[in-house]
Amino acid sequence: MDQNPYAAPSLEADARVADRGSAEDLAWFPVGTRKLWVMSILSLGIYPVFWFERQFRFQKRARLNSTRPVWRAIFSVFFAHELFRSIEFTAAGSNIDRSWQASTMGGLFVASAIANRVLDRVSDKLLTGTAASVIAAISIAMVIGIAYPIVQVQGTVNQILDRTNPGHDRNDRFTAWNWLVIALGVLVLALATLGLVMPPDAAEG
Repeated sequence: MDQNPYAAPSLEADARVADRGSAEDLAWFPVGTRKLWVMSILSLGIYPVFWFERQFRFQKRARLNSTRPVWRAIFSVFFAHELFRSIEFTAAGSNIDRSWQASTMGGLFVASAIANRVLDRVSDKLLTGTAASVIAAISIAMVIGIAYPIVQVQGTVNQILDRTNPGHDRNDRFTAWNWLVIALGVLVLALATLGLVMPPDAAEG
């Protein structure tokens, strides 16, 4: 029988997850909001794809449904509203206050993700020199618009997990792989900044 994708997990399901106590059995993917901010921006928008995949995978395991987390993550612009509404309903069922609306955060994420993709293609294929560098910089800035909604939503997810699974691993520490991504992201941003300030003739020479 098909399950309502927007329905919050039942209290009984949450209790079973809490009883097991294993990180692999959490209903939602935990990650510190500071870590999510840093990884989303310095991975240049790649980490949010991973974040969506994790959330959908954890929900698939908790609900025992047949969704495909990888494809939902890749095409997250089509599934972001669904995920955000599910988290919104779960928070409401647990009497957890939040400062965001699923429709607003979903719209901001989708608009930023599409704008980022369009700007990437424009800078790669239609523009050269300083104009391309400026568009690329704006595209990178749009990553903030992608990160902000998922950070807001994750803050609520963390409150849900604190209530249903007290003592769980909050995943707020940076791993070696995280630091590698951060280093590469800083390098890319430094090169992009250099391209903006360097005169065109110097870049060509």
